Amino acid sequence: MPLPMQVSLPLALHLRSPVTFDIFSNQHWKPGEKFDNGRTLNDFGFLDQRSGRGKATLLFAAILRAIFNHPDWAQLHAFFSTRYNEKSKDKMVKQSEKNIDPASRTLHPFDKDNLYSHHKPTIVDFRTDPESVNLPPDLASLLATAGRTSRSGMLGPDPQPAAIGPAISAAFGAGAYMDLVYAGHPPGEYPELSWIAGQLYGWRDEKFQPLTQALGDATSKKGGRGRYWAEWAALWKVIAEWVYEHDSTALQLGFLGSHSYKYRLSEAEDRSFNHFGKIPRAYLATDAINAADAIRDVFAQLAAEPVLFQGIEWSYLEMDVPAGVREAFYKRFGTAGKSDPSNRYAELLRGAGRGGSSSLVYDEVSPMALRPCPAKFRGAAWEAWLLSIEGGDVVVVETLFQALWAITLLSQLPLDIHIMEEGERFPKYRDPMEVYM
Repeated sequence: MPLPMQVSLPLALHLRSPVTFDIFSNQHWKPGEKFDNGRTLNDFGFLDQRSGRGKATLLFAAILRAIFNHPDWAQLHAFFSTRYNEKSKDKMVKQSEKNIDPASRTLHPFDKDNLYSHHKPTIVDFRTDPESVNLPPDLASLLATAGRTSRSGMLGPDPQPAAIGPAISAAFGAGAYMDLVYAGHPPGEYPELSWIAGQLYGWRDEKFQPLTQALGDATSKKGGRGRYWAEWAALWKVIAEWVYEHDSTALQLGFLGSHSYKYRLSEAEDRSFNHFGKIPRAYLATDAINAADAIRDVFAQLAAEPVLFQGIEWSYLEMDVPAGVREAFYKRFGTAGKSDPSNRYAELLRGAGRGGSSSLVYDEVSPMALRPCPAKFRGAAWEAWLLSIEGGDVVVVETLFQALWAITLLSQLPLDIHIMEEGERFPKYRDPMEVYM
């Protein structure tokens, strides 16, 4: 089944995947100790055919879309980070907690197949009603389903990043994905950001100043559009902690029927906690916890090394563009270089022709049919450009960056792509089922 808006599909190849077990050597690692740094096309093809990667991408996209479309992230941050302290001696705290509707922090049995489904709902020390902030009420269950689907039938490196990466553009759209990758700047010039007192600081107008408001700032009233990778990573950090609280408490109360551990525990680690109590964060693994942690780690990697994911549009050609169009692109614009990153970014800004020339013969093309690519690195400009494309139009590219993004976005349309060779003349009557480039 074709998936919608797969602009971020290359992330499936370039995101790292944690490894905790090697079936051949019987070696074990703790989370964060070993990674598989990306996948080959053959690896991805195998994963796509043998697992539920495609379906999982849609499941993850639905979850991410709910977060992206929420109009007030401060509200989300408050929901996921709030904890109630029953043992507090502070009278003001106790009084404020008495004013909280108990239903908003009551956990109900939700696994009807386990032996303890007769247990009664219990008041807990975190909020339990995602629906109160306009998120799916079964958020933890949705995460668990997405995680299970992506991992079905798979051993080895965690396959979840290969489903989460493509889910980003499926959830946010191509324009918002471009804004996250390039932040409005040319390739290689992603702004250096620093967290200071809950705000992202960076250079703007030759001043080092706050570029964002704190996620918990109730006055911000801002949703998912126009965020940085770092903001997504920060929000998913608190979401992942909430999912742990949710599942660890549900397990302790008998509301959740099964669990596992993040890695093989040593004898000392196994004796270090009460197996009938709350299992420590570092050890407990459930489907929902694993999925939330995987999303958190994907955004954390993108935030830590944003420029590494610029220029990966080349991979899209190999993954989701018909062979004939791909070969015509390589013939007209060249192939990806193997140079160091600094040259790679400069290469994206060179003239679109292989020799640096982008001149074509436009004698028989009406100016009304010409669709020059946007010169900006802003998603909104490219979204408006894509909406203007009609059959028979002629797309004009000036740089390799424009050529890569044009081919990526045009492949989302129900039109055939005709890449003109240098010096080739346009037909007198252009095919309304084709777009020319």
